[in-house]
Amino acid sequence: MILICEQCSTVLEYVLPNEPWHGGYWICPACDSTYNAPGKSINEYVTVAHEIARDRGWWDTGPRLPPEIHMLLVSEIAEATEAARDGKPKREAEELVDCVIRIMDYFGYMNWDMKKILERKLRYNRDREYRHGKLWEK
Repeated sequence: MILICEQCSTVLEYVLPNEPWHGGYWICPACDSTYNAPGKSINEYVTVAHEIARDRGWWDTGPRLPPEIHMLLVSEIAEATEAARDGKPKREAEELVDCVIRIMDYFGYMNWDMKKILERKLRYNRDREYRHGKLWEK
């Protein structure tokens, strides 16, 4: 099978799964776009993110208070903001993903069901008024 990158029209290469968190994917060698990343559900990624964080010592000191976790998320957002300000979009994206990974780690620690909560919140947001009914300019 030959697939073409939607971004730059380069022939994609298949990457075999060699890590526990993905099932293989197509990647563009020219622009690094990825496609058809089959594999785990979002809750499986939550489990993997928490296992990695736990195995790398991020939970060795015992339970963390929610404000500490939340400020770690803020620090990742701050790093993404710095990267954006410095004109480094790839680093900005990586820092934002670090935030997502930290959120997934915390969901794993708390044993929360991310898929269920995400779907419920998306339905709620879909049904809200335009801009949540606030008096913003359109």
